Amino acid sequence: MPHVNDELHHSGWNACSSCYTDASKSRSRLILPCLESSRVYVIDTATDPRKPRIDKVGRLPFTISLIAHSLVTLVGS
Repeated sequence: MPHVNDELHHSGWNACSSCYTDASKSRSRLILPCLESSRVYVIDTATDPRKPRIDKVGRLPFTISLIAHSLVTLVGS
């Protein structure tokens, strides 16, 4: 990732696994939140599956980021 201290954790897709039968939905974006920063990366996996690229980088509000970090810490203990 392009930023220092962006430890990726708990990735997920933009569509849930139960959407496989719905032709209007596809798993085209990988969502990658970071532990050490409030950034969330959205990775485009549909345009070129062999070479995924960063589509967007967003930031979570501090409170949500803090809660998410606390939950990950508790689950890991």
